[in-house]
Amino acid sequence: MTNAGPQEPHGDTPTAAYQRTRALNANYVDFTDREYYPVVCFLIWLGATMEEGKAAAQEAIDKGLELLLKEPSSWERIADQSCWVRLEAVSAWLRTPGKHPHRQALAPLADEREPDPPGDELAGLMGLTSHIRSAIRKLPFEQRLTMAFSVCGLPPSYAAAALGMSEHESAAIHEEARTMLKRELAGHRREQVSE
Repeated sequence: MTNAGPQEPHGDTPTAAYQRTRALNANYVDFTDREYYPVVCFLIWLGATMEEGKAAAQEAIDKGLELLLKEPSSWERIADQSCWVRLEAVSAWLRTPGKHPHRQALAPLADEREPDPPGDELAGLMGLTSHIRSAIRKLPFEQRLTMAFSVCGLPPSYAAAALGMSEHESAAIHEEARTMLKRELAGHRREQVSE
């Protein structure tokens, strides 16, 4: 008979430690199911390729699992695990050889472009979506990071934590990003009207 984990002396009822471990593991599986693809999308907004995003998200999730298995109380003490996994994923992506997003303006990737839908109006809308992604990727990295948190519907405190600054400083960077995007998109709108 195999031992499934720590048990009471009579072998009938799992101990509190075993039940806690099972609950933590189940919660972590739910957490990764819920967070994996949003983290990948978050990294793509920052300029990662799909493959880079998946690799960095997986590395962050693996790091969380390692922490959970070695020091469960440390994992439980993380106040905002969603923010933590994004910050770990960004760090993993920045360690990718040849990646220097602080110095790069990354253009949209060919494999992310969607085919033009039928109809002029829908095609114009799709072009605008592609233009927005391209415009965000042209922003300096700190501005891109604040926009990525915002676009993903995450609170401003996430961007501040990621940048290691106060929410006020992060909000100022976010406002600069919004101003630059408005200018860029106004130029796109003028191009559309003149056609």
